[in-house]
Amino acid sequence: MKLAVSSLAYMKRPYTEFIILAEKMDFESVELILDGHHIKENFGKLGEVIDSYSLDMSIHAPFSDLNIASLNTRIRSDSLEQIKSAMEVAVDFGADTFTFHSGRLSPYSLLYEDKAWDMNLESIKYLYSEAWNMDLNICIEHMPEGYGAMLSSHENVEKLIDLLGDISFTFDIGHACTGEGAIKMIKTMGKNIKNIHIHDNCGEMDEHLAVGDGKINFRSIFSNLNMYRGNFVIEVHKEEDVLRSKEKIYKLTGA
Repeated sequence: MKLAVSSLAYMKRPYTEFIILAEKMDFESVELILDGHHIKENFGKLGEVIDSYSLDMSIHAPFSDLNIASLNTRIRSDSLEQIKSAMEVAVDFGADTFTFHSGRLSPYSLLYEDKAWDMNLESIKYLYSEAWNMDLNICIEHMPEGYGAMLSSHENVEKLIDLLGDISFTFDIGHACTGEGAIKMIKTMGKNIKNIHIHDNCGEMDEHLAVGDGKINFRSIFSNLNMYRGNFVIEVHKEEDVLRSKEKIYKLTGA
């Protein structure tokens, strides 16, 4: 099992501090979320820090206030531009994977769900096309139930696979467990899973708790992922939950 840590719990710290902490905690890889004030970080300096360590890296696209399914043309265009800029950063750093969020329904687009789905699909096609040109491995992440999510059900995930074929996913265990369940989503995504996010919840809200603090049956989930060989990214909200999650995962898997 290749364990990685997301910068989600360290959003108030500079990336350089996060990288140093990840190395000290003996992680093999990090996933940087290019969001908030981090978008303006000194990536040159960050590159120097990364080069001094042996950590692999993946990148998570910005998502706050963005919506690639927006029926507002300017918002959708700006959302795509910000994600594309993050893809360019991923290429510069030689990231092994790049994750981005599906679009969501707004109060307005709830009246035109079919049109919003078409916009979402068009945006996803565009991003995969750009990634192909950049030689970048990108994964779309399914969303938790609610919040206007357009890619939370296994039916919509299956629909996307049918439409686009060999598409890569970031499978989020916590997100899946707010809806129809992780096992169902694993079977739907199958070999298309190329990245995994790990966090716990109590089954209704996307809480990003430490592994073991919620109600998710991780032992069962891990047994259904025995053929997967990519990153398992710990994606919790609190710094103190990172190492607790890591220790719990090792106990569950015997790694």
